[in-house]
Amino acid sequence: MIKILTAFLCIFSSVAFASDSGHFSYRMLEDQKLALEIGEILYNQPGDGCWSCHGGNGAGVRSPTSKAVEEMRTDLRNRETWSSFKIIDAYASENPNQLTQKAIATSLIRLGAKDWNRKIPPIVAQKTKQNNIYFDQRMIGIHSKYLKKNTKRITRLLKRRKVKYKRKHIMDLMATSVYLFIEEKFRPTSN
Repeated sequence: MIKILTAFLCIFSSVAFASDSGHFSYRMLEDQKLALEIGEILYNQPGDGCWSCHGGNGAGVRSPTSKAVEEMRTDLRNRETWSSFKIIDAYASENPNQLTQKAIATSLIRLGAKDWNRKIPPIVAQKTKQNNIYFDQRMIGIHSKYLKKNTKRITRLLKRRKVKYKRKHIMDLMATSVYLFIEEKFRPTSN
């Protein structure tokens, strides 16, 4: 029921390293409709979901913070504002086929900026001549204060739908589902 989504970046023990290609793997639900449902649940989590910063329409939420903070906020409707697209533009020429935008974005959702900033730049530096890839610390990905509650909710949903999976892959399933939801919901109308 679960297939492997090849990606460049990963989290600790829940995924396996394929040393020959330099890629990591994330688990993803085969049932795209269910994955979109899970992604929507997590994106719209009351209080601490993705929408609390990115907004229901993906344009970002206005707050009484400085203009500089507003300019840094990613507009999910405009791919050019995504840090993962900026990174891939900077590094794709050095490592074609090893670093993908989807892998960067999924790993950020999976790890959150704090862990991503601490663990991933050294890995990227080994494959590129650059080492200055960092994300805004406020980007928490699926690691909100409701992580345990969300994990239990998604686990129950998967059991009700009779989806077979390994418990150690639940975080991967959650992260790839959020990415899929964002891709579908905020897909540019032109292209």
